Amino acid sequence: KEYETGCPAFYPLTISVLTELGSSEKELQEVYSEGVGLYPEYHNIYFSMAKHYQPRWGGSLAEYEHFAINAAEKTRGFEGMGMYARLFWLVDNRNGYPFYAQSQDPPDWKMLRMGYDDLMQKYPLSIHNLIQYTNVACRSEDSELYRKLRSRIDGYSIGSRWVDSVDACDLRHKWVKENM
Repeated sequence: KEYETGCPAFYPLTISVLTELGSSEKELQEVYSEGVGLYPEYHNIYFSMAKHYQPRWGGSLAEYEHFAINAAEKTRGFEGMGMYARLFWLVDNRNGYPFYAQSQDPPDWKMLRMGYDDLMQKYPLSIHNLIQYTNVACRSEDSELYRKLRSRIDGYSIGSRWVDSVDACDLRHKWVKENM
C-alpha cells in the first residue's frame, strides 16, 4: 500500500492478487471499496472484483449477478446498466457462463439488453460493442433486434468470440444479407 502512487491500476492488481491468494471477502471488499471510492470510473477495479465472484474462484453465478447489479447501481452516473452488460461480457464465452435466453440462470435478458442499449447510446460508433451486442442478441428470442444489429455489422470482421456461429445465428433469426 505504501507504494500506491495515485494510479488506479494499483487497485485491480491488488484485488487480483488477493483473489488468487484466497484472501477473505472482508480484505477484498476493503480494497474494492477504497478503489472505487477514489476512482469510481476506473472499470478494471470492477472487472477484477467480479473475478472473485466467479464460481471457479469460490463464488457463484448468483453472487456474480448480485455484484453486477450492485456495480451497475454504483456506476449509475456514468455507466449504469452498461456496467451490468460489461461484467457479463467478461464471462460470456464457451468456457464461462454464456447467456442463453432459454436458461433460468443469470444474466437476465431484460437487464442485459438495457445494458447494451446504454453502451450503444454512450458509444454509438463502437463497432466492438456493437459486435458483442449482436453476439448476445443472437442467443436471445428477439429476432427483430438481432436482424437490426446484424445488418449494422455486416462487412466487419466479427472474430471468433461468438458463442454460436454467425451462420447459425443468421439461420435462427432469418437474417438475409441485403443486396446493394
